[in-house]
Amino acid sequence: MAHDQRPYDSHDYEIMANNIFHELCELDRDDRGHERPPAWHDITVLADLLMAYDNRVDVAYITETILHDERGFIVRDPKTNNVSLTIRGRNNCNGRI
Repeated sequence: MAHDQRPYDSHDYEIMANNIFHELCELDRDDRGHERPPAWHDITVLADLLMAYDNRVDVAYITETILHDERGFIVRDPKTNNVSLTIRGRNNCNGRI
C-alpha cells in the first residue's frame, strides 16, 4: 500500500473487485461479440483504471485474490499478470460481487 493511501477496508475490496470484474466482463463480451476467443488481460493494467487507489499492485493482488481464490471467476496465467474469465465468472457478469 502506498504511504499516502489510507488503509483498505471491505468497501474498498468490493469496489476494486467489482470494477475490475465488470471491466473483464465488458472485454469478454466484446471478444465474443466479434467472434473472437476470450482474450487474456493484464490485471495490473486493469487496476490502473481505478484512479482512487495509488498502488496498482495492491489493487491487482487484492482483486485477483477475490476473483480467483474466493469466487472462481477468473483463471490466471502463473507466468504473467494475465487473467481471463472462467465460465462461472462469465455466468455472473450481470451481478455484483
